[in-house]
Amino acid sequence: MQTTTLTPTPTVSTPDDGGLRRHASTLMRVALGLVFIWFGALKIANVTPVADLVADTLAFAPIPPDLLLPALGAFEVVAGVLLVAGRLLRPVLAVLVGHWSARSWCWWCSRPWRSRTATCCC
Repeated sequence: MQTTTLTPTPTVSTPDDGGLRRHASTLMRVALGLVFIWFGALKIANVTPVADLVADTLAFAPIPPDLLLPALGAFEVVAGVLLVAGRLLRPVLAVLVGHWSARSWCWWCSRPWRSRTATCCC
């Protein structure tokens, strides 16, 4: 029987990053929260440049666009505030994944390269 000797792998020392790795997830969460607050506030104030796009994308909803856009903005502001505050992160992130998925699906279905005979929600 032959025995093999394992030699330890040398460790590579990395320079100190000033704690960036320790705070990276918090910085990303706060940045994402601020983006949601900003975009939501634009929707509430009805000064968003994508108001027509959002209204056209959500044309299948039984809610009028003049109510739907501020409601969507309020939802985004609340989600952004919760992200910045670090509260209810798992439920907020689960709802945001659904929000992004639904928006992406509707965007995909409304693209001109898609066949209009294909089954889509929008």
